[in-house]
Amino acid sequence: MSLFSSHQPNNRRSLFIAICIFLVLDFAILGINVKITQEVESDALAINIAGRQRMLSQQLTKSALQLHHTQPGTDEFKRYSQEFTSVFLLFSSTLDSFNHGGDVIDSRGEVVRFSVRHDLQLAEILSITELELSPLIPLARRFIQGDHSMATVESLKQVLEARNNSLLKLMNRLTTRIEEMSREKTERLRIAQLLTFLLALFNFAHIIQLFRHSSLASSQLISHLSELLDNTSSCLLISDRRGRIRMANALARETFGYENADITSLTRQALFKLSESGWFGLQADGKRFAVELHDKQFQLDGQVLHLTTVIDISHHRDKERQLAELANHDALTGLVNRRVFYDRLELEVAHADRNGTPLALFFIDLNGFKPVNDTHGHEVGDKLLVTLAARLRDGMRSTDTIARYGGDEFVIIAPAVNGATDIGKIVTHLQKLIQKPVVINDLGINVSASIGIAVYPNPCSSSEELITEADAAMYRAKQSGTSYCYAMNSATEKKPKQVITETI
Repeated sequence: MSLFSSHQPNNRRSLFIAICIFLVLDFAILGINVKITQEVESDALAINIAGRQRMLSQQLTKSALQLHHTQPGTDEFKRYSQEFTSVFLLFSSTLDSFNHGGDVIDSRGEVVRFSVRHDLQLAEILSITELELSPLIPLARRFIQGDHSMATVESLKQVLEARNNSLLKLMNRLTTRIEEMSREKTERLRIAQLLTFLLALFNFAHIIQLFRHSSLASSQLISHLSELLDNTSSCLLISDRRGRIRMANALARETFGYENADITSLTRQALFKLSESGWFGLQADGKRFAVELHDKQFQLDGQVLHLTTVIDISHHRDKERQLAELANHDALTGLVNRRVFYDRLELEVAHADRNGTPLALFFIDLNGFKPVNDTHGHEVGDKLLVTLAARLRDGMRSTDTIARYGGDEFVIIAPAVNGATDIGKIVTHLQKLIQKPVVINDLGINVSASIGIAVYPNPCSSSEELITEADAAMYRAKQSGTSYCYAMNSATEKKPKQVITETI
């Protein structure tokens, strides 16, 4: 008997229409899955580039400070001039891509296409950023065109120092808003996917009913149903009231790794398990994969059956984990990024208040890293940063937080320190970790570090002050050529506090 043969023309026509609708909805679900994957990849690129903008905004200030402390005409001044020029041009071109779209250089140095994201909050952030940069742009262009006078360098330094914190906050807001837009967009697509799936599920149940009425024998109905199920792109199972598998389509058999005779001898309990994170499927070889299960009950020849659609969501979960990893960790070293660092610092300050134990912040800047990049290339420089980051992560306490703050800058939050003695031991340990030679491509590379230290609650009374004072102490250590500097509160000053530097 043909699939559509029936003595009732209306039944046959209804069945044909229902199958066409089912196939359209099935391909719509597949299209939405592809769209979700594309959007996740696009948003991951946008978050990565926005995170890089935060680092570039700080590199601009650092380059201006280095230029300010270097004599024009020297080789060192030329290097810092080239660094400032490349950072400013990359920052400006990337910001323009956020506004107008176009080609942008990603973290691997490849040119990729970047699309404009239409959002009022995002547009407001970009507009404020352009306003903040307006005093800098003519100065930077004048410098790039060859005006290397001390007056121009001094103006660059003053403008960047005045806008350093505001630019950092704006770039953090930019990253956060893109993450929010990504979540909102993914949720909307998933709602559309779920609605489309429910429509397909109800339509499929309708198809089953039409099959029941259009077939004279249950064996012929099961044969036609099996053929339809095997030709769909969804993983489908039919089970009875006791959970025994009565039918599995081709994709289900392939997904779970069973032959038809084997899978129909199993129960739902043998194929699915419930964990704290949701349902997962069990393949014949024991491999697990995350799934979503959608059930629809129907009757066939007086039997109550369950149609189960199995959606493999392991790919989406992997993408979500990658997105979360990218949003919270530095792409090169794997250390936590600035956003997580700020959150951890606020949390540790609160713990220090609650427990009455001091908290130390170490601001580390590598000495000699720039010549490594210039001499051996950025690939060697990246491997050096990865190696030092692993040493810091493995060499510090499990309660300490290590973050990459900038290009060659790291910060460490050390809770529950017991005065200068503990801090001195930590600094000695840090210098040993950093100064130990690193061998890369048969090259023995040596670097050192300038370290700034600030302590909460004395002399610093907030997380923002901890960062500011530790950063300032690090620059004083670098300028004086000492190992590290310690920001301390003057014991004799009764007025607004004055931070003095003790070189140890």
